Amino acid sequence: MKSNEVSESFLQYAKERAQSWYDNGQIRNWKRYTGFVNKFEGFLDSMKKKDVLFAEVTPAFLSKFDTYLHKLPNARNKEQLLHQNTIEVQFNIFKAIIHHAIEIGGKMKPEMNPFLKFKYSGVKTSKEALNEAELASIEALELPENSLVWNCRNYFMFSFLCGGIRVADVIQLRWCNITEDGRLNYQMGKNGRVV
Repeated sequence: MKSNEVSESFLQYAKERAQSWYDNGQIRNWKRYTGFVNKFEGFLDSMKKKDVLFAEVTPAFLSKFDTYLHKLPNARNKEQLLHQNTIEVQFNIFKAIIHHAIEIGGKMKPEMNPFLKFKYSGVKTSKEALNEAELASIEALELPENSLVWNCRNYFMFSFLCGGIRVADVIQLRWCNITEDGRLNYQMGKNGRVV
């Protein structure tokens, strides 16, 4: 970097990206980005730093952040450390911010992208689907009408029968999401796709 060039704050840019999700009504992404910013600020604090410039975000810097994340306790179970897939999500957000800073913000030159050299990955997890008998037994449960467990079962079955609609999307549904011919029509909160 030339002496007359100014490298801007990565942290400030990350906060602005988080705020832009909020401003666009993308609350899920805002929460994810805010979680990243909080972890990143904790990382900087551990190094007794208040900020980091784009020029300082190098593969070596990312490696230090990776080490820091591997030592963080899991928010849901303090006796365990962050899962590798949670760490992968943090780096996906980090990478997206860098990509946006290069492509849209002009804050970094493409060849300076630290993710060209720094690699990370999660671990494969296995998901086991319920079989027909298990689903039938859930549906047949005799539960006190209008109780919490009765409602939870019904929401689950509704989600299942609607092709696995996410809970966040179920919560947002309104009567206007039912078409005249009785079909469900809604926009997915996660990716904005109309289903």
